[in-house]
Amino acid sequence: MKLSYDLPSHTGSGDLERLAAVLEDQKSRKVDLITDPRNVTATVLDEDVVTEDGVSVVEKPALNFMMPGGGDPIIAVPTNNGHRQISAYTPMPAPYYELVGREAPDLWRENVSHWLAKPRRRKVRRRGETVIKEEFKPRLWRLWKLGENKDRYAVRAVLSNRYRVIDNEGLVMTALDAARDVLHEQGFAPPILRNWSVTERRLSMFLWTPDVFGDLSRFDEPPATGWEDNGRGGINFSREDVARMDAAVPPDDQGGSDLVFAGFEIRHSETGGGKLLVTPKGLRLACRNGQGLGINVAQVHLEGEKEEAILERDTIAAANRVLFMKVRDAVRACFSVERFGSLIRQIGETRDMEMVEPTRFADVIVARDGLSEDVKKSILAAYRQDVSPGRHTVFDGYQALTAAARDCAESNPGLADELEASASNLIKRPRMVMVKR
Repeated sequence: MKLSYDLPSHTGSGDLERLAAVLEDQKSRKVDLITDPRNVTATVLDEDVVTEDGVSVVEKPALNFMMPGGGDPIIAVPTNNGHRQISAYTPMPAPYYELVGREAPDLWRENVSHWLAKPRRRKVRRRGETVIKEEFKPRLWRLWKLGENKDRYAVRAVLSNRYRVIDNEGLVMTALDAARDVLHEQGFAPPILRNWSVTERRLSMFLWTPDVFGDLSRFDEPPATGWEDNGRGGINFSREDVARMDAAVPPDDQGGSDLVFAGFEIRHSETGGGKLLVTPKGLRLACRNGQGLGINVAQVHLEGEKEEAILERDTIAAANRVLFMKVRDAVRACFSVERFGSLIRQIGETRDMEMVEPTRFADVIVARDGLSEDVKKSILAAYRQDVSPGRHTVFDGYQALTAAARDCAESNPGLADELEASASNLIKRPRMVMVKR
């Protein structure tokens, strides 16, 4: 038996109207409740499921929300993310939680109802003594209307009642408006929306422009021209896009330029699944791929829930307005000709910096940033695949880190963020991997 509902996922390449339609549909389905856990009880629903043998009845774990004023209760089935956060709220180990939810729903109901009704205990200091304080803290329950059935919902997140809510639609419009404005001020066309993805846990959106670019110039493999798709990086360009990129190549170029076009990616979770990030990206004409630039020139992120726990909701609302201003400024920095040119020069300087051999390089990065041995293997694999044999410069190490981040962006976005941060630190402090003379 499947434990939960899966909310729909949407991906696209370009097509701003479709992205807007997806976000508008999401907006109409979101329901947020801030309520004491004592107003929530676990229950089990009987559902008809059509199988090859006919119709059978299965039991599905759900939550029952009692509404103030005696209104009709809301019944909501947790999503995978909802179950994960409910499990974290209780002291039930995750494997046990999942097992009883799937194999013994009545036992799941008893366990979850018991822990929702229990006060949270924490130690406090009073007059020099440590005492145990019991309290019930309201939680933010982020629900989702399922289909046209208005009396059935999904629980997509269980968060602190002071969790800073930043909805996808406002974030996307802020970024798009800022990108259009900064490019218009410089006399350029609006940005191009490429890959985007909206899932239960994460939003990602990639925009770029062919009008803001830099030239690395000395990379030993000349850029390709015309249509090419080598299947890496997840960016698929139309022929018109490629023509716009090729048009930026100087008329007298003999294959020596290595152009990188300005872009940025936004990643965000409405359900507590990670930081809000605005990260500069580049598109290299040589391979038509999205490449994380690694430099932290314009990165915005939310602080963790610990900070939010001491803020009132009106303070959080004011902080959100400041956050959108930071997003705007970050986007403007990504598409600024001056800032992007400085960024490319900083990266280009690493091409002439001799680096230690790849295994030693990976050892240094893993030790410095607290990464695992599996990540070390991923870095070395990316080095072998993305760097020409025999090359050992800081630029090559940087390329390997951004390639490794790109390769795990879908499967492990948190690790991708860490690898991009490692690349940023490498550009800022390259001496740690340079050959000592």
